[in-house]
Amino acid sequence: MTQSTSSLLDSFHQWLASLQTTTSIIRFVTAEYRKPSNSNLFSGYEVEDLHQEFLLFILDTFLTPAKLTAETVPLLRTAQYPRIIQLAWNKFLWQCRETARSKRHNPRGYLYRRLRETIQQAKKRFTVSRSQQGYPLYIPAGHAVQQAHPFCLPDNEQINGYGLWPAPPPAEGKIPEKYLFERDWLLDTADFFWLLVVQRTAGPLTVPIRELSRYIADHHPWLNIPQRYEKEGSDITQHLRAQERSPEKQLLYNSALHSVAQLAKQLVATWPIEQQQVFALRFADPPVTGKAITRNLGFTSQSRAYGLEQKAKESITQFTRSWPGIPLSELPEEVAVIFIEEIKRLCKKSLS
Repeated sequence: MTQSTSSLLDSFHQWLASLQTTTSIIRFVTAEYRKPSNSNLFSGYEVEDLHQEFLLFILDTFLTPAKLTAETVPLLRTAQYPRIIQLAWNKFLWQCRETARSKRHNPRGYLYRRLRETIQQAKKRFTVSRSQQGYPLYIPAGHAVQQAHPFCLPDNEQINGYGLWPAPPPAEGKIPEKYLFERDWLLDTADFFWLLVVQRTAGPLTVPIRELSRYIADHHPWLNIPQRYEKEGSDITQHLRAQERSPEKQLLYNSALHSVAQLAKQLVATWPIEQQQVFALRFADPPVTGKAITRNLGFTSQSRAYGLEQKAKESITQFTRSWPGIPLSELPEEVAVIFIEEIKRLCKKSLS
C-alpha cells in the first residue's frame, strides 16, 4: 500500500468515525432495513446489529488496501464518501442474498424463519407483536399484549443460555433433524417455552421469537453449525446425518479434533484478558453489540472494543497460516468449527 493510498484510507476512516457520519449511516441502514423488499433478508437482524455488520463489511471486506479498485480510488481522492457508502451497501446487499442462497446456509437461520412464519400464521393460538426495536414477540392468544412485558434472559444466565433449562419435549417416533422444522412441533414448543418463561418470572410476558429459536438451538447444537452442502429445493437436514468413516479416517479425524483443541488453547494463551473478553462477547449467541461491550467492560469508546476484536481476528489468521499440519481451510469443516468453538469456550472463562 502506497503512502498516498494509506492517506486516502485514513481520511475516509476519520470521516467514517465521526458522529455526524455515524448518525447518517444509522438512518440509512434503518431505512434499508424497513424496506418491504428487504424484510425477509434481514428478518434475523436487529437494526443495530445490521449497522455493525455493515461497518465491519466496509472496513474488513469492501475497502481494504487489497480491494481498492479503479472505481473506489477516484472517489476516495475526491472525498465522495457517501457514494462509497452506497457502493458498499449494494455489495453488502448482494453478499447477504448470496449467503442466504448459498451452500453455507445455516439451519439455525432456517429455524428462526420457520418459527416466525409458523407463529405468525397461527393467529388463533398466538398473538404476535413488535418490540420497540422492531423484532417479533409472541404470547398465547387470550392474554392482553398491552399488559405484558417483553422477556429478556437475565444477565447471569447469558453465558450458559438455555442449556440448563428443561429441554423441549421431543416428537414421538421421529428424529430431531426431522421434527424440529414441523409446524405442530414448533407451535407446541412455543407454548412449552412460554410456560417455562412465565414460571421463572412474574406476570404475563411476551417472548421474542429469537429467544425461542435460541432455546431450541441450545438443546440441539447441530443447528449452529454452518452447512456447505445444501442444494436448492433439497431437504436441508439430509446432510446433517453422520458420515460413515473407515477406521483409518476416524483415527485421523479424532487426531485432528485433539490437535485443534490444543492449538486453540495455545493461541488464546497469547491474548490479553480484555481481548479474550471482547471475543467471547462479540461471538456469543446472540452476539453482544459493540456498544454493550463498551459499557460492560468499562471502555471509554467503542473503538477500543472494535480494535480488540480486529486483533483477535488477525491473530487467528496469522496463527492458522503458520500452525503445524493441515491448513485450517483444508480440515473437515466440523474440525474447523470446533477450533473456533474451542477458542470461544476458552475466552468465556475470562468473563467469570
